[in-house]
Amino acid sequence: MLHLIHPVLVHVTVAFLIVGGLVEAYGIGRRREGAERFGGALVVLGTVSLVPTIVAGFLAENSLTLSAAGGEAVDDHERLGLLVLGVFVPLLLMKAWGRGRPPERWRGLYAAGLVVGIGLAAAAAYVGGLMVYELGVGVAAP
Repeated sequence: MLHLIHPVLVHVTVAFLIVGGLVEAYGIGRRREGAERFGGALVVLGTVSLVPTIVAGFLAENSLTLSAAGGEAVDDHERLGLLVLGVFVPLLLMKAWGRGRPPERWRGLYAAGLVVGIGLAAAAAYVGGLMVYELGVGVAAP
C-alpha cells in the first residue's frame, strides 16, 4: 500500500516546488511582490511536503523487487530527492531568517538557489518517470 502513497505526494510536491520556484524567482527578478508572495507560499508548501514524500519513497522501496537497472535508477532518484531537500531547506531557513522574505542582500543568491532547486526537482521527477515508464519499477515484475 505504501508504494501508492509516494506517487500521490510526489506529484504535489514537485508541482509546488517547480511552479512556486519559477513564480517566486520571477517575482524577485521583476520586483513583483504579489508573484513573489504567491510563488513563495507554494515553495514553502512544497518544501514542507518534501519530508513525507521522501519518507513515503523510502518506505515504498521496501516493497519493491528491483532489477539491476531498476536498483540503479532508484538510487539515483533517492539521491536527487535528497539533493532537492538539501537545496530547499536552506532556502526556507534563509527566508525565515528574513521573516518571510529572503534578506535584501541575499535575494539574488536566493533566486539562484531556487533555479538550482527547480532543476534538481525536475531531474528527480524525470528519473522517477524513467523508473516507472521505462524500467517498470513498482508496476512490473523485474
